Amino acid sequence: AVMRKKEEMILAIAGIFTALIVIETPFLFICPPLPLLLSWVNGIICSPNWNFLKRVRYMAVFLLFLLVGIPFINIFWILDEMIFWNYRDVKLDNSVFVVAGFRTGSTNLHRALSLDNERFVSPRMIELLLPLLSAQYIIDGIEWIDSKYGTSMISNLEVKLCENYFGKELTSRHPMSWYGAEEDDILLAFWLRAGWYAGVFFPNKDAWMNSGKIDDLSANNQSRICEFYMRSMQKVLYRRGGGRILLSKSHLINLMPLIQKNISNARFVSIVRNPKDTFVSWYSLAQAGLERMANKRLPEDVAVEAHLEFWDEFTKTEMMFFKNANYHSQAKNTCSNKDSEKTHVREKNEQNNRTIMTFSEYLNNQKGAVEHCYASWGYGDLSSTMAQRLKSAEKEHAVYKKSRDYTNPTLEDLGLDSSSVTKRYAEYIKTYGL
Repeated sequence: AVMRKKEEMILAIAGIFTALIVIETPFLFICPPLPLLLSWVNGIICSPNWNFLKRVRYMAVFLLFLLVGIPFINIFWILDEMIFWNYRDVKLDNSVFVVAGFRTGSTNLHRALSLDNERFVSPRMIELLLPLLSAQYIIDGIEWIDSKYGTSMISNLEVKLCENYFGKELTSRHPMSWYGAEEDDILLAFWLRAGWYAGVFFPNKDAWMNSGKIDDLSANNQSRICEFYMRSMQKVLYRRGGGRILLSKSHLINLMPLIQKNISNARFVSIVRNPKDTFVSWYSLAQAGLERMANKRLPEDVAVEAHLEFWDEFTKTEMMFFKNANYHSQAKNTCSNKDSEKTHVREKNEQNNRTIMTFSEYLNNQKGAVEHCYASWGYGDLSSTMAQRLKSAEKEHAVYKKSRDYTNPTLEDLGLDSSSVTKRYAEYIKTYGL
């Protein structure tokens, strides 16, 4: 009888919690939007060639996240609101957002800009996985113990997080570290199952497409996602901003219109690259992520089609958002040939908050690309210290490229060819002179 009562209580709590999700109550500030949850459930039920045990396993993981992970983050988020309530007074004005397609060089640009640590502060991996000030201050205490007594608790946590959790292949393709500047996609993918990163948690093409298209969600859901993101960034600045500017990096192009609307004088920069040159690298990274996080890759034909659709959506949205960008030389010249009058207007628009450059421009002159960004944002010349940091970073990146221990398939291996991919994204390639 006692066991029956406990079971009934657990079921009642689960039922109440499920009802709160369905009605999208404000009591659950952090919760994946209902359409994305339903997309996952549909994938678990309807994915072809899955046996019964596999469906049960994915449903168990899904319910564990929903009934344990989500209550956990909300309870401690409420504690943050009670204890550190004034973090919401922190301003995100003048924030810089590096937003670009996958494998375009944007991570390198982000980490290059983050070297100017007197000016910028970027979220770290642990701040995105645990966007809780209470947890972050505990971690600060562990760091203090390490520095005071020579222990290695943080370095051990770094090994467990980067090597054991993310795995060798993922960290080889996308190097990560405890203190390094990291991509904000992780925050929304991990807790809201939103954004293009969310695809690594569940091997279903439709669920991935729905997660990435944040701007297709209802206005209320978009607003909740944006609010969670901005408050998480406020927490980063509250704890260790020290008057510096937020430097964000993500692939959340579908969220950028809301960011621009809600953050005063936000600045945006993108690197563009021919999709035929990025396709196999992003395909391989995503498949490796799926294998690590979901223990299953998408079938090759399904994955290839999914990535083609991803680039359809991303390039369209990126061109729309950056249509009035301040172009770096190569892209600007190409656009000038096409429409010199519009280019002249862009050059004269000193208030333009969007900057775009090609991958080749950045690769050939990293320092010049950073200087171009600084000029666009009114920062003036690079300091001699920053210039030296960039020079050192270039050397380190060259060593990493030579020592990488992974290989990508070719387009032909995936049943594609350069000409068909080029034709599919012809407008994008022509727009930016790729």
